[in-house]
Amino acid sequence: MTQQGIASRLTAQRVASAIYGLIITGAVLAGVSAAESRRAVILEVLAVVVIYWMTEQYAEYLGRRLTEGHPGWSDVLADLRGTLTMIEATLIPVAVLVIAELAGASLANAVTLSLVSTVVTLAILITALSRAARISWYGAIVSGLVAGFTGSALVLLKAAALH
Repeated sequence: MTQQGIASRLTAQRVASAIYGLIITGAVLAGVSAAESRRAVILEVLAVVVIYWMTEQYAEYLGRRLTEGHPGWSDVLADLRGTLTMIEATLIPVAVLVIAELAGASLANAVTLSLVSTVVTLAILITALSRAARISWYGAIVSGLVAGFTGSALVLLKAAALH
C-alpha cells in the first residue's frame, strides 16, 4: 500500500472511530438508570467504549492476519493510534456530564445534557468532515442534520424512559 493509501486509510479509520465512539457513548447514556451515581455512569461509558475499542481492534487484527498475513508491530500500533479517536470523542460528553453535575444539575439532567452534547458533537463532526471532504455546504449541512436527527432518537428514547 502506498503512503497516500495508508494515510487515507488511517484518516478514514479515525473518522469512523470518532463516530462509533459518539454513537456508543450515546447508547450507553440512553440506557443509564436514574439510580446510578455519576461515577458509575462515567465508568460505564468509558469501560464500554474502551472494551468496544479493544475488541474492534482485535477483530481488525485477526481479519488482517487471516487475509494479509501477520501484520508487523508498526502496522498494529498505527491502527491502534488511528482509532484512539473512538475514546477521545467520548471525552466531550463525559466532560459535559461532570460539569453539569458539578454545577448542581441532578444526575438525570446531567445525563440528558451529556446525551444532547453527544448528538450535537456528532452533527458538528459530520458537517465539518463533510466540508473537509469538499462536499457542498448544502450536502454537509444535510449530512449533519441527518446525523443529528438520528442521534435525537436516543434523546427521545431516554426522555420516554424517564417518564
